[in-house]
Amino acid sequence: MLEPSKATSTSMLNNPNDSLANHLSTSIKLSWQTLITISQAVEDLAANSQWREMTQIVIDRRKFMDQHFAQHPIGPSTENFYRHKLNWLFETENRIEQLAKTAREISFRH
Repeated sequence: MLEPSKATSTSMLNNPNDSLANHLSTSIKLSWQTLITISQAVEDLAANSQWREMTQIVIDRRKFMDQHFAQHPIGPSTENFYRHKLNWLFETENRIEQLAKTAREISFRH
C-alpha cells in the first residue's frame, strides 16, 4: 500500500488539476478538524481546572492556527470552505481568550 503522500503524488500524474484540488480540499479539512480538536481540548482542560496544561495547549493552538492559515489562507480558492466556519472560529477564539485570561489570573494567585 502506498503512503498517503505517495498515493497523492501518483494520482496527480493521472489528472493533476483534479488530484491537486482534492488533495488541498482534504488537507484543509484535516487541518480544520485538528483545530477543532485542539480547541475542544482547551475547553475540556479548563472545565477540569487543569490550567497549566490548558495554557500550554493554548500556545500550541495559536502556533497551529498560524500554520493553518499560512498553508490555507483565506481567499477566492478557500472562500466556500471558510464561509460558515469563521464564525465558529471567532466565537471559539473569544472563549479561549477568556479561559487563558482566567488561567493567568489563577496562576498568579498560586
